[in-house]
Amino acid sequence: MRSPVLAPGRRFARSVQGRAKAVLARLLGRDAARAAFDAEMRRLVGPLPWCLDDVRIIDDHLVGAGWAIAGGIDPQTLDICVDGLPAHGLERGLERPDVAFYYWFLPGADRSGFRFAHPFTKAPATHWTIEYVDRATGRPIDAWHTFYVPADVREPGPLPSLPQIQRVHGGNSQTQYLIEGYSTYVKFDRALRGVAGHGFASCARILDFGCGCGRLARYLGDRPTLVGTDIDRDNVEWCRAHLPGTFLVNAPTPPLGVPPGQIDCVVANDVFPHLGEADSRAWLLEIARVCRQDAIVLVSIASDRSLARARLTAERYAEIRTLEFIDLSHNSDLDGVLEIPTSYRNVFHAHAYVRARWPDAGFEILDLIPGVSANQQDLVVMRRQ
Repeated sequence: MRSPVLAPGRRFARSVQGRAKAVLARLLGRDAARAAFDAEMRRLVGPLPWCLDDVRIIDDHLVGAGWAIAGGIDPQTLDICVDGLPAHGLERGLERPDVAFYYWFLPGADRSGFRFAHPFTKAPATHWTIEYVDRATGRPIDAWHTFYVPADVREPGPLPSLPQIQRVHGGNSQTQYLIEGYSTYVKFDRALRGVAGHGFASCARILDFGCGCGRLARYLGDRPTLVGTDIDRDNVEWCRAHLPGTFLVNAPTPPLGVPPGQIDCVVANDVFPHLGEADSRAWLLEIARVCRQDAIVLVSIASDRSLARARLTAERYAEIRTLEFIDLSHNSDLDGVLEIPTSYRNVFHAHAYVRARWPDAGFEILDLIPGVSANQQDLVVMRRQ
């Protein structure tokens, strides 16, 4: 039977309805895909991220500022604590569009700013402990995300210039360089104690591979014998002039100017997130060469938590999500330093890749701890076999 012939007006109405349904289906599909992508980013980023941006001592008050995302949780159930006590004069809900830029998928990121002014009677022997805690339990959201403010923050001694800091740290101030450097030092020392039973003070010789302008070296060099190496000659010269230890300029490829089997402990903070796969392999073998048997090696990598804030599109993430070694792009921070700037990369390692590949260079993987360095890079703890 032939279909009935529709009047022109009815044919037009049905055509419009058909197009509207198609558009609606596409929109609903996009919304569902976007919701799934946002949920995936929330999974990657782990516990609620936060950062202590700045701390100063003003009139016997520890005055701090930063951001802490509640992520849809009632902010009143969370707290910022100083040495186990709620931070005095805490203000929350301050605008932070810069945080929302990276964490658009977390509710409340745009108003995640905080500041406090906490009184104290005397400075502690070593540091103040600043935590983001669950108010009901008093426990930190993530114990590895704790910040430690060095007691000498008021008079820290010589500091590198801001351009020197930004080449290796990306921070906005000398104070942030101090806080993140010292916090990383304390957390790396804690990880070392967990596997070796002792901290940096008991190591006879430490290698700070990629020492930059001394983020860690300023705390490592006062007790053990320290060797720092970096590709940035200007930063190495600053370390030589202001910090205890031996500082060497290394080439883009091995070897280091260190004899074999001399090193008891290696730290490599924020170095391997910038090495291509071949360079990464070459430097792992070189680190193994300079280490003595059973030396402990502490290496930070960018993994899921860093990838979540890389501003990826859903399409780009779909392209790379199954990869275990992701060489995402060129990093321009050392464009004025390296002869071949494109060799400085933005690289992400899956834990499965590290566990499968890195032992081939001569290491036993002892632990892999998420979010240790700058609360986003993961820490690989290894022993030289």
